[in-house]
Amino acid sequence: MLFNFRFFGAGFVLLLFVHAYRRDRLPRGREWNQISVFGALNTTVYLGLFVLALNEVTPGITTLAIALNPLLISVLSAAWMKRKIMPREWIGVVVGIAGVLLAAWPHLETDFASPLGLVLIGLSQLAYSFGSVYYAQVRWK
Repeated sequence: MLFNFRFFGAGFVLLLFVHAYRRDRLPRGREWNQISVFGALNTTVYLGLFVLALNEVTPGITTLAIALNPLLISVLSAAWMKRKIMPREWIGVVVGIAGVLLAAWPHLETDFASPLGLVLIGLSQLAYSFGSVYYAQVRWK
């Protein structure tokens, strides 16, 4: 909850700064929806699930899970934007996922990690990745 208040406050201060100091216009109409979707995915859902997962999974595992974001973004952007993934990109994704699993395996055997925590971490990483792909495909003004 405090994360959300902090980010809402920071976003409000930044909007005021941009509008008052730089004289840029505030978002209009559909732009508010686009900003809301991006903010919900990349801040509220991502960090909310991440913080909940910290109650169920050790920080070492959550840190390793963050390494999956670029891999997820690559695959999601290809699917969403209908971009063809080159064979060497697939090799990179597979090697990257294998590397994260290899690094995380000892933690999964010795550290605390509930199934719920692993699902929450996975969902948080998916939310962040979807938000990043969404941001890339919107034509921002």
